[in-house]
Amino acid sequence: MKSYYILLILLGLTSAKPTARIVGGKDVDRPGKYPWQGSLQSFNNYHICGAVVISSKYVLSSALCTVNQTPATRKIILGMHDEDTRLLGNPTDYLIEKITNHPNYSPGPPYYWGNDISVLTIQGMIDLNDPYVKAITMADENSPDFTSNENCIMTGWGSLYGFGPYPNILQEANFHVLTREECEISRPGQIFDNHLCIGNKATGGNSFCTADNGGPLACPISAGDWILAGIASIANANCTTQQASLCARVGNPGIRSFIRNITSL
Repeated sequence: MKSYYILLILLGLTSAKPTARIVGGKDVDRPGKYPWQGSLQSFNNYHICGAVVISSKYVLSSALCTVNQTPATRKIILGMHDEDTRLLGNPTDYLIEKITNHPNYSPGPPYYWGNDISVLTIQGMIDLNDPYVKAITMADENSPDFTSNENCIMTGWGSLYGFGPYPNILQEANFHVLTREECEISRPGQIFDNHLCIGNKATGGNSFCTADNGGPLACPISAGDWILAGIASIANANCTTQQASLCARVGNPGIRSFIRNITSL
């Protein structure tokens, strides 16, 4: 599967998305630190993309990860910390009842994977009493644009560098939310209102990469409280840190109303 996606990228096929992974990150130091983090997997326990818990019934992911899939081909793992060994936390499988992709998802240019978001309805209920699993509050239409927040965190089990290995331990990296003007410097003409542009102003050394798609960009809003600002969407084919990365903007009216119409959240 990994070699298949790499081949698509190398061939430059329009159906292949620029890869996305966390580059320049570090091991999350304890299980359950980011309890909303999930893993979208095949039934042979292969990590495909990230996912985000928003309630006891729903998780979010990237439409890229789910647009050609059905509940019979994918499952969600929650409470996981070490993806390969699965000795820490409380990794638990959840079956998917329904996959709903954003109706205006744009798989490629000219809108650069706009509305890259999907809602996954879980069979049964997610156990939110599990100490390693918690829903995260979502940004809405009235939320700030987060450009003054320099402490947002992206998490995931994506590749550690371009075409590199996947980590065992969940990774985290700090990102700044960039203004549209800042984003246009490295992505001219590629950012739209449904995107959230991120980078690291201090070092320029962070990106996200293969299999981080669908994962959360969480921003702290007060002591111990976080808000879901974005869903990992676009980085570069070689996961370079010299270009800004794009997320689906959760608080965008078109994205937020899509989520609300399905989940009532």
